[in-house]
Amino acid sequence: GNKGGVMGFFGGIIRLVYSLSEWSAYASICGALLTHTDFFSVLPVIWVMLVALVRNPHPAPESWWMAFWYSIAVLIFRVTFQTNAFCMDVDEDTSPSDLNHFTFSMQPKCPATKASLFNWDNGDWMYATNAVVFLTVKTGASTILNAVLVDIFVCASLLLHIDHLNFVGIRTYEDMKYIRPCINYSKLHGLRTVTRMDEIKDGMLGLTFEEGVASDSSTPSVLSPGKGVGKPGSGSGSQTPSALKATPASIKSKSFVKRLKDLLGERKDEDLYGIPEFTGRKIMWPGQYYREACVNQLEGDRKRDEKPPSRKEFREKYGAAIKEKKINKNAAVKSALKTFGRDLWDSIKYSAKYAVGTIRDFLTEIQLSNKTEPPSRNTGKPGRDLYPIEFFLQILSLVWLIFDFSNLNFENSGQASGAEQLQSGLTIAILTSTLSMVISRLVYVSQNMLMKYVMQVAYTLTLLLHIFIILPLVDGRAFVKAHGNVHLKAFVACQLLYLLVSALQIRTGYREGSQYQTLFMKLGTGPVAYYAFMIYQSVPFLFELRTLLDWVMSESSLDLLMWFRFENLYHMLWKDLLYQEARRQNKEIYSGRDKFPLVFKMLQGFTIFTGIILLLLAPIFLFSSINPVLSPNKVTSANLNVELRVRVNSSLAVYNIYQAQAQSVEMSGEDIDASERYLMTSPLTQKFDAECLLFPRHSSVSWVLPGGPRGALATNLVTHAKWLNTTRQLTSTSTSESQVELVFTTAFTRVGPPTAKTVQMEVISPLTSSQALEMGTMINDISNQKAEVAVERALPRLLNLPPRDQVIKLSKTAPDPNPSDDATTILSLERLDDSLMIWGLRTKQITLAGVKEGFCGMVDYTEEGSQGVLYATMSDRFLSGVVEQLGLDSYSMLALYAFIFVAIGGVVRRFFQFKIEDVMIYEIPNPDYLLRLCRGLRMLRAHRYPGCRRDEIKLFHTLIQM
Repeated sequence: GNKGGVMGFFGGIIRLVYSLSEWSAYASICGALLTHTDFFSVLPVIWVMLVALVRNPHPAPESWWMAFWYSIAVLIFRVTFQTNAFCMDVDEDTSPSDLNHFTFSMQPKCPATKASLFNWDNGDWMYATNAVVFLTVKTGASTILNAVLVDIFVCASLLLHIDHLNFVGIRTYEDMKYIRPCINYSKLHGLRTVTRMDEIKDGMLGLTFEEGVASDSSTPSVLSPGKGVGKPGSGSGSQTPSALKATPASIKSKSFVKRLKDLLGERKDEDLYGIPEFTGRKIMWPGQYYREACVNQLEGDRKRDEKPPSRKEFREKYGAAIKEKKINKNAAVKSALKTFGRDLWDSIKYSAKYAVGTIRDFLTEIQLSNKTEPPSRNTGKPGRDLYPIEFFLQILSLVWLIFDFSNLNFENSGQASGAEQLQSGLTIAILTSTLSMVISRLVYVSQNMLMKYVMQVAYTLTLLLHIFIILPLVDGRAFVKAHGNVHLKAFVACQLLYLLVSALQIRTGYREGSQYQTLFMKLGTGPVAYYAFMIYQSVPFLFELRTLLDWVMSESSLDLLMWFRFENLYHMLWKDLLYQEARRQNKEIYSGRDKFPLVFKMLQGFTIFTGIILLLLAPIFLFSSINPVLSPNKVTSANLNVELRVRVNSSLAVYNIYQAQAQSVEMSGEDIDASERYLMTSPLTQKFDAECLLFPRHSSVSWVLPGGPRGALATNLVTHAKWLNTTRQLTSTSTSESQVELVFTTAFTRVGPPTAKTVQMEVISPLTSSQALEMGTMINDISNQKAEVAVERALPRLLNLPPRDQVIKLSKTAPDPNPSDDATTILSLERLDDSLMIWGLRTKQITLAGVKEGFCGMVDYTEEGSQGVLYATMSDRFLSGVVEQLGLDSYSMLALYAFIFVAIGGVVRRFFQFKIEDVMIYEIPNPDYLLRLCRGLRMLRAHRYPGCRRDEIKLFHTLIQM
């Protein structure tokens, strides 16, 4: 009776697991792959995805026994390897970075020190590539049972399923022949192709319940055939059902398959499959051939199907003849070899025919499909449409690749590949996934099951062999193994789920005509269907790609324009049906009894209003200082170069006298406050990063100038000073016969933006007569005394670096309350030897106006110190991320607003604008009749009867006219 409580619950769980034993076996095999990730685990998964899951209704028991014994062998190997009999130690001939630094050994070769042994927790598995990929390694499990627990579960699940098959009477391949699909399934099972199941049960087979079964029993003990269904040669035409009934004892001893055989009668191979039966003799032991040859010498040739005597029988019956030497042993041996060769040749021929027949039978079974239109066909496959699930898993895999490719590509912070390699790998992955989706759609539309299986084979082998075998062996990076990549294991699990669904599609076959139904039209007309259809229509290019592929693969007479017109019209009518169904479900509102709910007003009207307001305010927030996407933008490096340019008539000479690189100095709070006062008058200010850039006193490059050129330069400087005094000019002009100037060029390199990472500031300061005279004297002087020349107001002290290719000087002059003129720059020249000199550069005053002494920490600034020129820089933060890629800066606000008003505003206006042509479709109260016409036109594509294309054209014109 029924048992309740805990025992009844656990009993139900056990029965459920027993009924799903096949899926438990598949799940355990895939789980073993994700746990061990080695070659031993890959092979069963390949068998599952390419053989087991595609066979209908399931593989033969012999295949399950082979998988079971394989799992037992792998389990024994893993258990033995985890014991102390084996170890993994360091290979002394390899370096620590070698991919096979750890190898496996057997006792007593294992080292005595633990330092040389393999340690899973230390990441040694990354340097045991061959063992990880092909065999196994010492896992980090605490016990041997934990290390092989998954393998034990695999063996248990396989044995459970074998017991389940045995329970239902399927013990061999022969027991499956009558329940497998075939081309003559209807003829074999006595089914009419166009009838109801009640007629099949009552009229065609004439089944009756066995006598002795209670009337309230829902399960008969045996089924008996009616008239005309008996075995051949037994007078089935005149026998009655009662004459063919079995006795109660025989009923209990017969399995379901045997009763089905009795019911259907003797089979014919041509009605089933193309696998030949073996008609020869099985190969025997060598002694049996010899004894058979001896018996043939004594008694004459016997029939080949007669079994040769055993060793005991041969000695008892022919022992005397052997002693009398009546048997020619050489002739017996030759005869035995000849018979063995004939049997071996027959076995080889049968094996070749069996292999060809099995492959042909397998491929034939894969391509079987049902057909309802005359001539109808019932092959025994249920026919299911699993493409929606496949499509969803493909989209999920593609999105996963895009957003998690760096982790799937084995990238880490310490040993990542270059950005170029990553981008190329991602590109190949996206192209491969997209191509796979296109091929899947083409196969689905054409319902070519053979191409579907070829794609299954290619995808399975490429995925499993590449990830678990080829990539770890070929890639030179130590961490490229699926063992330590959780992201990759999860992705492979998703791919295995896709392959499982694809294999089930091959097992069950396609449902006739399902490929011409839109995926999102199969969800009904409820709210889920409505929003799913809206998402489908909003995805760019999805409708166009699907429609184009369907048109290419169809055998329609419609051209591309007519095909798109029909598809658009069908989708519009379906959308109208969803609208009308939503109105019927809310008839209290749309009939005028109730007002429209405030909740929906807030969700629709207020949400759209808020979105428009945010869109209008987005540029202001984007370019404001509170924008969180503004990235820090400190100066990473700064270089100062000073050139002395001397022009005499048309001759120009350029002397590079100073080169140095700056050192960054942090600003104090007082320094930043003083600097900000200079930025208050700057328009469109943003957040900035303030820092001081201090250059060294002396140039990093010495000034090498021989005596002759140095004397010529000094002479030109003195001549220029005299010429200035003669002409009474304070500065030279571009038309002067003589011109001398100092050019200060400073280059600042920052983090961004990409279009203006490096900005330059160039300051040109012409020399006065006194400055030129001092510099000429200083250069010509050969004494060891340091000489200096001051250049008034040469360099600014405070600079603003905006996110453009520009440098803004922020110095102020009187009558400002805090005047801060450009700093006076002092050039010095020191002599190292007769021909080697070095220039120095410093400012006369280091502090900023309005700030106490110690600006940028220069409290100990002295004229004899090592500090040189000081810049206080205010580098504006820049827009990073997507905004950076778009190249937007502060002056792009007007352009962005123009885009919002013109482009986005136009889209919003067109969405809410009234269109008279939409009323003709979206306000049809009952579009069912037009939808039936559209469905009928689509059904014509599935049922390829003579004249279907002519009817398709007629229906299309009828739909357009209506």
